[in-house]
Amino acid sequence: MHNNKMWRWFLLMIAAATIGYTAMTGYKYYQFSRLDAQAPAQNMKWHVAEHASDDYTLVADYTFNVNGVAYSGSTDFRNDVFLNEMAADGSIAEKGKRPWRVYYDKNHPEYSALEKDFPFKSYIYTIVLWGILLYFILLGFYISKKMN
Repeated sequence: MHNNKMWRWFLLMIAAATIGYTAMTGYKYYQFSRLDAQAPAQNMKWHVAEHASDDYTLVADYTFNVNGVAYSGSTDFRNDVFLNEMAADGSIAEKGKRPWRVYYDKNHPEYSALEKDFPFKSYIYTIVLWGILLYFILLGFYISKKMN
């Protein structure tokens, strides 16, 4: 391995970012995988949430039944961002038309969501980060070998 102190510091920073992002991706996968059961959504109520002056999303409040017990939940559709409240209001009618299924954790039904999105982009970024880390580690060995 290349003996330059700055090089090792650089590798340490890349390794920390890679490990941190890998942990975040693992957590996202855990959140995805624990939604292992479904039930029909009932009593859907839609409203618009303002996150910034040009960032509006739809929020759905719902109830669902599991083994005769009623649970409630709320989902903020962060993947569908609108620039103004009128545009978000206009999409409520479209979203409200379809029948929704609630995804929930069968061991803890209080954890639920209307969307179950696999963290595909996070997986790709994690693979790229590990590739970059491996590249720089191998580059350090290559430089060390050429200098000796």
